Amino acid sequence: MLTFAGIFDYSNKHINRMKKRGFIPFILIAIIITAASCNKTTTYVEWLRQEQTAIDKFIADSGIVILNEFPADTIFKPKEFYKDPQTGIYYNIVSRGVKTKAENGNLYYRKPEMYEEIYVRFSGRKYIKDSSIPLVENIYSPYPEIMQFFGRPVSNDITQYYQNQSMCPGWILPLDAVGHLGVVKIIVPFTQGFTYDVNSGYNPIYYNYLEYRFQHHNDRNY
Repeated sequence: MLTFAGIFDYSNKHINRMKKRGFIPFILIAIIITAASCNKTTTYVEWLRQEQTAIDKFIADSGIVILNEFPADTIFKPKEFYKDPQTGIYYNIVSRGVKTKAENGNLYYRKPEMYEEIYVRFSGRKYIKDSSIPLVENIYSPYPEIMQFFGRPVSNDITQYYQNQSMCPGWILPLDAVGHLGVVKIIVPFTQGFTYDVNSGYNPIYYNYLEYRFQHHNDRNY
C-alpha cells in the first residue's frame, strides 16, 4: 500500500531529479510569467493609446482627411475633418443651419445662450473599438436627447458637469461654428463622451449625422 510518507519520499526524489536536469528554473520562470500576466491591468494611458490606434484605423479605413487648420469659410468637403487640439474631437460641418436676424438687420448664426436647452438627434452612430455594442438612433424619435448649454468643454470641470448630467460634452464643441438646425459628422473620444462610453470599455464613437435644435429658436427671426 502506498502511504503518505511514501508519496512524500517519491515527490522529493522526483523534484531532485528535475533539479539535476535543470527543469526547476524553467518552471519558476513559467510561474512568474503567468502570475505577472494575471496581475496585469490596463492603465489609463494604455486605454488612451488603444483609443487613438482605433481612431487612426477608422480614419484610414474611411478615407477621412484630417485638416491641420479649421477652414476659414467653414466649408468642409465630405471626407474632411478638423481635429480640435484641446479636446481631441474630430468633426465635419455638413450644414451650419439657419441664420437669425440681428437688430441691425444682419443675419448671423446664433450660438446657444447659457443654460439654453439644445435638442439633439443623430443617426449612423458607431462604436469605433467595438462595433458589436448595440446602438440606438433617435433621428425619427419624438424624444431627442436634451442638453443644457453650459459653455465649451475646454476644462475638466465643464466636461465633468456635462457627464454628471448624463450629457455628451463632445456634442457641444461644433456649436462654435453652427447654429439652429446645424448638422455635423463627429468622432467623440471617450473622454468627451457619455459616462457610459468609459464604463463600456473606453470607447470612442462616430456619428454620421448629428443635428442641433435650439430651445429659443421660435423667439428669434429666422
